[in-house]
Amino acid sequence: MGDRAVFGFRSEGHTLFLYSHWGGDEHLTTLQQAIRKAQPRWEDAHGFGADEAYATRIAVSYIIGSEWANETGYGLSIDAFSMPDYPFAYVVDWNARTVTQIDTWEEDGPNHKSITGPVYTFDKFLSLVNQEA
Repeated sequence: MGDRAVFGFRSEGHTLFLYSHWGGDEHLTTLQQAIRKAQPRWEDAHGFGADEAYATRIAVSYIIGSEWANETGYGLSIDAFSMPDYPFAYVVDWNARTVTQIDTWEEDGPNHKSITGPVYTFDKFLSLVNQEA
């Protein structure tokens, strides 16, 4: 089935999920690099909050790279993502400067509830070694 990975980006109470058919073994490293690429938009140098829209666009563009025109490979979803064959997802919150690990989804009628694992500050997350949590 592939080596799946899911990345989430939180903004204004919603989460944009990016699903990848591959890259699960590089999930951590890929997101670390995407966060670093978006750093000019989440760093608060002028007393304003993070520019979530631009930071998310930069991160998603970095992750997808040159694959934008392909029919398969990546999918986008808002606020929920089915839990098929990947062990967890990472969710970035630009304003809080955190990355939350979602360990699983739990059925809740027609909805899905996430069960969270560790929450990392950006500093902590960016210092992790690729040993997937």
